[in-house]
Amino acid sequence: VKYNSASGKPELHLEVSEKLNFYKVDDKLTSPILAATNAPPVVVFGTRAGYEDVLRVLASDNINSRKLISVWGGEFIDKFSLKELKGFDAVILNQYKYHNEDRAFDTLGKYVKDGGRVFIDSGGEVKDSNSSGLPELFPFKSSERKAVGREWEISVETDEILEGVKTSEFGPLVFNDDDWKLTVPTGNLRPGAKVLLRHRDKPVLVKMDYGQGKVVWSGINLPYHYSQYKKNDEAKIFINTIAQFTDVSDRKPLDVSPRWIRPEKVTLETFDKPRGILFKEEGYDGWSARLTSGKRRTLPIYLAGPTYPGYMYVLLGNLDDSGKITMEFSYRGELVHWMQAIVNFTSVIFILEFVIF
Repeated sequence: VKYNSASGKPELHLEVSEKLNFYKVDDKLTSPILAATNAPPVVVFGTRAGYEDVLRVLASDNINSRKLISVWGGEFIDKFSLKELKGFDAVILNQYKYHNEDRAFDTLGKYVKDGGRVFIDSGGEVKDSNSSGLPELFPFKSSERKAVGREWEISVETDEILEGVKTSEFGPLVFNDDDWKLTVPTGNLRPGAKVLLRHRDKPVLVKMDYGQGKVVWSGINLPYHYSQYKKNDEAKIFINTIAQFTDVSDRKPLDVSPRWIRPEKVTLETFDKPRGILFKEEGYDGWSARLTSGKRRTLPIYLAGPTYPGYMYVLLGNLDDSGKITMEFSYRGELVHWMQAIVNFTSVIFILEFVIF
């Protein structure tokens, strides 16, 4: 009615009744913009697209930031030190890379031996999908990536990871009218490895104890396959794996006292001892997080969540600070913009000097 007028312009019709509905979102379905949290953190190494595929799988079962903090570690495994890795309950490798294989898997191996958990998916186009000398962290020494038929012929072992999973509901092994490629072992499995899924008698999902920790390997390219076909039974495999690695039960955000001094400077105070701080502001370069209580220091900011470049997550770990914890987030601009400003300012000075003198 508003736009159905002789002039074609909107007109106000007071004779038409209007009704307003007000809704309140349940607190259980929300979390604050700035929050202290005890949700367990996991780190995902892989391309940005690979990280987003993992987020889609988690979202299929509403594994949100009240249950799990999923951090994007970047593409390269060897970007993190052993000390950094130990701050996370689990490591996920999906479409991952590394600069130095020995250094990357030596660090990761020490992490798992000390009780860490790792999910490795080498079903995609990664270096380890075709290899004859895989690190000990893999349940086998050699593998190859190839097509193994378009229809699943699966045999299943009983295991908690496969609880509630109906393999008959999996999407087909097809990609753009071509055969889907799987990574499969070409030799014997290492001692202690347990095959969970076989396709045409070839292992495609294996778990293994390694030191005090656990390794689950997939040759399916599972997060990407789920992204293609949206089959929840595929997602259950990944979600059950994460549930074995850490506790993904719902947790209320802890009490904090935030203060927005200005858009570029935010502080918070809390008397709790959280595992981390989640700040739902985009983590552009130029942000810093500084602990201003106890042993004052600058802490690394990790990118987390389904936004670009990602929300900011600061891992606190086991702080020895007693009493109140205070932290300051501040934004001073990206380095490239500072460099541009310096170059522009310097150029203006030289031009003025030339013109005047």
